[in-house]
Amino acid sequence: MTRWNARSFALILGALAAGSLCAQPSYPSGTIYFNAADYGGPPVADAPYCAERRNVRVVTQPDGTQQTLEYDPRRICRDSAGRVRYEGPVFAQPGGPAVDPPMIEIRDPIAGARYVIYAVDKAVYRQPLRPLRTLHPPERMPFPADPAIRNTEQDLGTQTMEGLEVIGRRYILNATTTSEQWWSPDIGEFVLEKETSTVNGELTHRLIHVTRDEPDPELFRLPPDYAVIDKTTDFTILWGQPTRN
Repeated sequence: MTRWNARSFALILGALAAGSLCAQPSYPSGTIYFNAADYGGPPVADAPYCAERRNVRVVTQPDGTQQTLEYDPRRICRDSAGRVRYEGPVFAQPGGPAVDPPMIEIRDPIAGARYVIYAVDKAVYRQPLRPLRTLHPPERMPFPADPAIRNTEQDLGTQTMEGLEVIGRRYILNATTTSEQWWSPDIGEFVLEKETSTVNGELTHRLIHVTRDEPDPELFRLPPDYAVIDKTTDFTILWGQPTRN
């Protein structure tokens, strides 16, 4: 799976680690579905950082007014070994209040595991990661998997965002939609992705408050008093409630 697919705006950006979980409409409101398959990209080592991930959709109504929806904020930290921690609120339904506890996921390529920490049950749910070659920045900006989209590429040059030099490209996804992407070779991540559609409005994925210090090692340690439960198949959690999964 390429980073293009991982960031595809056809997917709900509520997915952690580019698709590791998503709300399923066939389940009760507030249920989080965890897929056994690992859709995350390769680990990135020797490029530590922490940042906040912001996702904003702006839709223009028929009367010309604009509606702005900000959702799925995440705090992301990656250490030099390539371990990544994601933490953020869980919402029972779009626009609703957050449900405690916050979602914490750790992807540890050294241990070959993905962990979801669930304070309600004092449990850590462990799933295997695919073995992938570790990347070491500076990394080239990935291309779309679809050759037809790649052929529409427009070079946007370079800018500085969040103290990082970023490289920009624009693509035509279809007759109504364009995608703009700004890539940092130094951390091997998109700092800004923006999809603009004449039908669905504008959707922006952005990293802000980026720092390059080595994060606290405690962020990647599992709570010592939590039970570790292995999951090799899909499972669900009705977030905020005790579970027997």
